[in-house]
Amino acid sequence: MSPNAGVLLCSEFLPRIHAAIPASTRMIGAEAHSELIQDTIATAAAMLHRAEAAKKSVTASTVAYFAVKLTRAGRRGTSVVSNK
Repeated sequence: MSPNAGVLLCSEFLPRIHAAIPASTRMIGAEAHSELIQDTIATAAAMLHRAEAAKKSVTASTVAYFAVKLTRAGRRGTSVVSNK
């Protein structure tokens, strides 16, 4: 991820995600809002990285919206992927 994307992530994505997660998601089991926020930030960072790799231009609101939507739908970043 480029340094510009890191600044964009911290200044644009974080406030949107911090505002949206507690208001729109239900916790499953022993999850906390802070865990969901971390998962959503990781999802947004991955989306931003993929967009940069494809040389696409994205807006902060779009990436934050879809990252929150994935978290709300139950797509959590807690699954372990193994490379076999």
